[in-house]
Amino acid sequence: MSKLNELQVSVVLKVKQIQNMQPNQNSIERWAQIREEEINQKLEMIQNKASQEGMDDPMYLEQQKEQLIQEEDWRGFVLPQNLKNSVLFTRTQLL
Repeated sequence: MSKLNELQVSVVLKVKQIQNMQPNQNSIERWAQIREEEINQKLEMIQNKASQEGMDDPMYLEQQKEQLIQEEDWRGFVLPQNLKNSVLFTRTQLL
């Protein structure tokens, strides 16, 4: 049965499709700081652009902030050293 789980070809996946990512606590803390700086920079750019265009809608800025905060960030997570016990589930489409 274990031979059925061995892939002979490469499979491209998005990070959110990998279920067994493990957190590296030091990296997560470092990336959280970097992410916070990135969010602040993006919000400042959005705010500057809104001011230049004469759009002073606080709800718009709040929505943009919420959207940036809600984005998934997998930086700081790593795959285990050994994927021997990992299982990949895929869907195939029949034509």
